[in-house]
Amino acid sequence: MAKSEAQKEKASAKYIETFALAARRVNDFGHLMLSSCSSHISFADFDSIVCESLSRARKKAQIHRISGQGSDHPYPHICPELRYLKFYHLCINS
Repeated sequence: MAKSEAQKEKASAKYIETFALAARRVNDFGHLMLSSCSSHISFADFDSIVCESLSRARKKAQIHRISGQGSDHPYPHICPELRYLKFYHLCINS
């Protein structure tokens, strides 16, 4: 959603809106998987997006798994922006 740094704020708002809508639809103890493949959204940004989404949905969750891209998509250590894939597996508990 964020093809450039200039689109990051708009993309973050859209992620929050979309994820909050999804979280509202998950029953208690249901699972919610959230991801982003935008290189302009960092893991810290994505964590904030997930937290804000849950807050707007008035939900709490346990994190079962946080991960990124698999070993078939390596990236140079000096280019963290190429660590583009973020994935959260949550269990909604309220």
